[in-house]
Amino acid sequence: STLSFFLKHCSLIDELAIYDIMPVCHIAMELNHIDTKCEVSAKLPGAGGLKSVLEDSKIVIITAGLSSSDVNNYKDILKPNAEILSNYILNITKYCPR
Repeated sequence: STLSFFLKHCSLIDELAIYDIMPVCHIAMELNHIDTKCEVSAKLPGAGGLKSVLEDSKIVIITAGLSSSDVNNYKDILKPNAEILSNYILNITKYCPR
């Protein structure tokens, strides 16, 4: 949500779409109260949520993955995080290939 807050204030961004496996609609609602030209929307998995967030996106930022605080060794999070990213990368190349 901190990254979303900073992006909302960027004058170069007119639309910010947030996607997460956890509910984030409340974050979008709060961010839309900030008086900027940037409109914020939020989507959850299912019902085309990822597709609608990615379609025609110019920039995609992925912050998904296991936290380094969840493991003792960074090598332990490499494979699970690679699997998480591979799903997003496939959808990015499909819905916003530019």
